[in-house]
Amino acid sequence: MGRGGALIFDLYCRMRFLDELVACRAKLPPWSSLEALKAWRAEQCNAHWQEAKHAEWPELTIADVLQDEQTRLMPNPKSFDDYVELPAQVSSTSLSRTRF
Repeated sequence: MGRGGALIFDLYCRMRFLDELVACRAKLPPWSSLEALKAWRAEQCNAHWQEAKHAEWPELTIADVLQDEQTRLMPNPKSFDDYVELPAQVSSTSLSRTRF
């Protein structure tokens, strides 16, 4: 399983998070900051990964598969910070111009 598997896990966790947020909105604690919300979300995702079975390998949890996959991922040498904003005219064929 490759890097796409980790992205699928993250998407699945985000979907579960939103479903649970809607279902139990009244029971959620108030967050004092965005960082507190992010920390709470990370805890919820990690707890879910410990319990949820993987779709392809039901004998393993999502956390087990993710841990195994992370040992084989290539390290990221640096974070992406190469965005360049340029003024441009809008045309009828292209509403945005991005150079990566």
